[in-house]
Amino acid sequence: MARDEHASGFEHVTAQWLASLLKAEQRDTCWSDIEPEEPGGDLMLDVRLQVANGDAYLRVGSADYDQDHRGYWGSGCIAQSDDWPELLATAEDLISQARDMLADSRMPD
Repeated sequence: MARDEHASGFEHVTAQWLASLLKAEQRDTCWSDIEPEEPGGDLMLDVRLQVANGDAYLRVGSADYDQDHRGYWGSGCIAQSDDWPELLATAEDLISQARDMLADSRMPD
């Protein structure tokens, strides 16, 4: 069976792997630099999964600074207070969004 160049990179993406990256970002983020979206609201960090050219990347912070727009994406947020099950659910959602984008790209016009 021929290798699907478009799907390359997804074989390495698991929810546990991505959740562990989210946990590391959560731990290493300087939360005092983040403004809540509403007074008294949770502190949130924008996160994105990018799968492109056989690799997967976690992007954090404002998407305005993303310069590489190739591949398939999932986007969401994590909170300072998110526990492991919440980070795992976010990881699963990011992966699902990126896979949906891949599937949509394969649909005939």
